[in-house]
Amino acid sequence: MEATAPGDRLSISYVHGDQQQREEFDHQLAGYIRHHGERWDLTTIVEPLDLLGQRVGRVDVGLDRKPGGTLLVTMAFELPPRGA
Repeated sequence: MEATAPGDRLSISYVHGDQQQREEFDHQLAGYIRHHGERWDLTTIVEPLDLLGQRVGRVDVGLDRKPGGTLLVTMAFELPPRGA
């Protein structure tokens, strides 16, 4: 699992079905959230991430705290063609 957190950004990968990597992902996410004073609804991140992970396996997640405390969340994944 790759994780980077320069300043207000966090880039981390989630791999579905790997308990050790899930625990590391949760640890990195919790640390990022604790580092900031805002309280965001993490369910909005975790629920779609779990659904995507079931279908595509690996999801790269980016968190970027904007001025004023808004959290920009990006999720990137590879989607193979059907039947591939």
